[in-house]
Amino acid sequence: MDILKGIWALLNWMLFSSQTIINTTPINVNEIPTTIVLEEPISAINQGAKIEVDITHIVGKYENVVAGLNNISEAYPKGCLKAELITNDGKVALLDETGGSVGQDKSYVTFHTFKPIPTGVEFSTIKVSSCNPISEVTLIWLNSSK
Repeated sequence: MDILKGIWALLNWMLFSSQTIINTTPINVNEIPTTIVLEEPISAINQGAKIEVDITHIVGKYENVVAGLNNISEAYPKGCLKAELITNDGKVALLDETGGSVGQDKSYVTFHTFKPIPTGVEFSTIKVSSCNPISEVTLIWLNSSK
């Protein structure tokens, strides 16, 4: 039975995963939460969904992946980024972990969680904040289903 669940999750991810732009107009993210009411709700197809932000204009780009990740984790340490995914009826899923990635001349920071994100739940509002300002950015929802 576990094998079938795994195969089903893999098929969902392969067939339906995508990137969704959360805000079409760049925003500033800082300590005061920024609220974004979505035109179309988003949902997770598996429990590893996250929000990604291109921060190349803030931390630079790196050919050395380790140096790039170290710089991202210094600029945005654990607990620095927070995103609340909110349903129409007020239920909240919290993305309170910080991650990063470097590649293809880009540097990214991610809002994620180690707790399972509920799947099949539609989120209509997102609140984001950061201990260190992130200016003029577009948020991208990864691993989503529309």
